[in-house]
Amino acid sequence: MNNKLNRFSAAACAALLLSACAHNAAPRAIEPAAPPTPAPAVPMVSISNMPPDVLAVCRQSLADARAGRVASGEALADECLSSASLPVPLRLAMLQMRTAYAAGRHDYAAAVDSQLAAMALTPGPLDAQRILLASLYRLDKRYRQSLIELDRVRDAHENAPDQANAQGPDYHRERGATLAALGRPREALSEFDRAIAMAPAAAASYLERARTYEAVGKAAAARADYRRFARWAPEENIDARTRATLEALGIDAAAERRHPFGSTNPLRNLFSQQFKSAQSALSKAARSPSQAAEAYFELSLACDGMGRHDEALRAIDKAIALAPDNVGYQESKVETLTLLGRMNEALQLAASRRLQADDPMTVIARIHMHRGEWAQAEEAFARVAKGKLSYDQDYLAATYVWLRAKSGGTAPTLAYFEDYIQRATADGAAHYRRALLLYMLGRMDIAGVYALVVRLPDPVAIQNALAETWFLAAARERYTNHDDGAARAYLERLSELQPYGTIEWNMAERGDV
Repeated sequence: MNNKLNRFSAAACAALLLSACAHNAAPRAIEPAAPPTPAPAVPMVSISNMPPDVLAVCRQSLADARAGRVASGEALADECLSSASLPVPLRLAMLQMRTAYAAGRHDYAAAVDSQLAAMALTPGPLDAQRILLASLYRLDKRYRQSLIELDRVRDAHENAPDQANAQGPDYHRERGATLAALGRPREALSEFDRAIAMAPAAAASYLERARTYEAVGKAAAARADYRRFARWAPEENIDARTRATLEALGIDAAAERRHPFGSTNPLRNLFSQQFKSAQSALSKAARSPSQAAEAYFELSLACDGMGRHDEALRAIDKAIALAPDNVGYQESKVETLTLLGRMNEALQLAASRRLQADDPMTVIARIHMHRGEWAQAEEAFARVAKGKLSYDQDYLAATYVWLRAKSGGTAPTLAYFEDYIQRATADGAAHYRRALLLYMLGRMDIAGVYALVVRLPDPVAIQNALAETWFLAAARERYTNHDDGAARAYLERLSELQPYGTIEWNMAERGDV
């Protein structure tokens, strides 16, 4: 299959609300600097009023794209677009599908025309649409038009409070690529720097910056960026030209990918700094029992984060001794006991103090799950989820799907999560945790999840998100697909990631998947 079509297929799938294929595609751009395509949602009533034969043609076009049947997929897309009964949102999605087909065969002029037609149907075109159009202009060597389109994006944000960051990393990466093509490397490098600062795991920005460094003779800087690119780029997204460059430079992409942060570990560094701060606070807190208790509490959290759970228990016990009525310290001890595998004690403490806050309740849910007490685990997860932001509810719903798969179908359905999943998954995924939920339901592949993870702006958040992704991927492979080899491969990625302090790493070490 031509992976260059996949991202656009994902957009069209989202627009069609096809549960069988929504977002089931790798996030390959038409070219490294191209940004994601916006995916307009199509109301179900619009689809339900369509002639069945037209809807069948549109669906088959998407299915063919997903299966790599490019010629038939493109022909069917054209047939779908020829229907006068096509609702505007679906026509918009199919036009962007046709943009993908044209770009996939390097007919960038046709891709530009299709994208312009799609934008004409959009009241006030989105930044992402304009950035994509700029990318297509650049690929068609219409560099001035590309800059004009990017200027429109910039001008739309001239009154934004944070003018420097208003446009986002895709804008800066595309502007850098266009400036590099125009022979303005210094300006281009500045734009790439800004893109990378906003999205430090976006492989395309490293690749573009590496090529620009090469062009100005900075071989060492170029090689460093090629290594960073290799760490974040999925294997299937590395084209022949780039692969040859990596090989010539002696860069093993597979080895780099196993350690995406290189020699650093953002979570470990975070907890190490927390540990030092807590120690410093302890040295200054002798005059105040409450301050000393808080310092011991922070020290316990840092020790747990670094996997030093015995030390964490000693520290939290000292905090409790100084402030026995502090419920937060008791809640923290529940989690530390669980991390030590002392689950009976954790449950007894939670019951004796009637601890009902989210953190201990999540721990209690996972203890019930570890023991195969499925109904109790589901109820505890639901109590945590109610009232949470959708970001957290998505992850708890994904955990619910995993729980039911792990139970072998013996866990009961829970109305709260079933209703949430039905409502939440209707509009596709804009965040990686919604994507994880779709993945656990079999309606998105892992590449689509990864594409959203690497767009996060902070290394700690990225590492945490990867821990969640690799853990749930292992769970799905083991309990849904019954592929132990694939599950072990994801667990190896989790182990190599070393996501200190995450629930997922602790559960994996405990053998929960």
